[in-house]
Amino acid sequence: MPPKRRRILEATLRQDLASFITRVFSVTNPGTKYIPSWHIDIIAEYLNACTRGEIHKLIINLPPRAMKSLCVSVAWPAWLLGHDPSRRIIAASYAQAISIKHSLDCRLVVQSNWYRSLFPYTLLTKDQNQKAKFQTTARGYRLASSVGGSVTGEGAQVKEADLMAGLYDFAEIEIFKVNYTDLSQGTLKLRRGWIGEVSVNKGQFVAEVRGLMQALSQTIGELYSPSCRASLGDSRCKIAMEPYTRTGSITSVTDNTRFADSTRVEAAGYFTFGKITFTSGANNGLSMEVKEYVPGKITLALPMPFAVVVGDTYSMTAGCDKTIETCIVRFANAVNFRGEPHVPGTDRMLQTAGTRTEW
Repeated sequence: MPPKRRRILEATLRQDLASFITRVFSVTNPGTKYIPSWHIDIIAEYLNACTRGEIHKLIINLPPRAMKSLCVSVAWPAWLLGHDPSRRIIAASYAQAISIKHSLDCRLVVQSNWYRSLFPYTLLTKDQNQKAKFQTTARGYRLASSVGGSVTGEGAQVKEADLMAGLYDFAEIEIFKVNYTDLSQGTLKLRRGWIGEVSVNKGQFVAEVRGLMQALSQTIGELYSPSCRASLGDSRCKIAMEPYTRTGSITSVTDNTRFADSTRVEAAGYFTFGKITFTSGANNGLSMEVKEYVPGKITLALPMPFAVVVGDTYSMTAGCDKTIETCIVRFANAVNFRGEPHVPGTDRMLQTAGTRTEW
C-alpha cells in the first residue's frame, strides 16, 4: 500500500469508530467476509455519544449475530484504550465463557501490528496476563466479568480525585434485572437509591447506597435560633450575588488548601464562609468553601482535589456568618434575616431569681 494511502487509512481508523469496527471484524473473524450494514454506523454513533458523556444508559436491542458484542465488548474497549491508555473498563456478560471470549478477542486486537501502528502509546504490561483482564503500561485495563463474578475494588473510571471533587455526590444508583434474550421486555427493578458516604483507601472505594427509606429518617422542620437559617443568595435570603462576586487569579501557592492573590484588597473576613469556584486549570468548574480570608490570602475548608498552580483563575463570593450584624452591615438585608437574633439563649432561660444578675 502506498505510504500516503496508508496514512489516510490509519487516520480514518483512529477517528471513525465504524471503520475501526470493520477492521476489528477481520481480526476476530479471519476468512469471513464482512457485509457492511447501516446498523453498525448507528451503533458506532451512539457509542461515540457514550464516550463524550452525552448518553449514560444505552440498550442495544438487535437479533443474535448482529455484531452487538463485537461492537460493544471488543471494538469499543480497544478503541477507548487506544485514545486513552489509562482508561479502566469493566465489560460484563451473562455467561463467563462469553465474557472470556470477548476479553481474548479484545486482547488479540490490541496486540495486533496494525493496532500498535494506530496507537503506539497503548502498550500492555507483561505481568498482567490473565484471560479475564489485561492492563496497559498507563495502568488502564479491560476487565471481564459475568453473573456471579466479582469486581470488588475495581473502580473502573471512578477515580479518587473525582470522588473528592464531589462529582458523584448524590449520584443515583439503579439495580435491575433484564431478560438478555429479549430486552424489549423491559427491566425488573431490584433497588434504587443514591450515593451516601464514601470512603477511599489505596485506590479502592466503598460507597454507601441510601434507599428511599433514608428520606424518612431526615429531620423535617426548623428550630428557633439567633443565627440565620437561610443560605446566602437563596430564595429566602433574596440577595443577588453578582455585586458580591469577585474574580482574579492565583499569584502564589502554599498547597491545595492555602494560596494567595496579591491583588485582593477586601477587608479581612469578607470572603470567610464564602465559596471559590475555579474557572481554569486542573480544578476548572470545581468549588470549595473558604475557611478563612485575610487580605490577599485564602484558606479553604478542604483541599482542592487537583493541583492549584499560579495563574489559575477563579470567581469568589462573599461569605456570611449568619449573624444579624453581618446581615445589616455587609448586605443591608435585615428584612430577610431568617433567624431570631433576640431569642433568649440557654443560659438566660435557665436563670433563677438567685442567679440572675440583671432585671
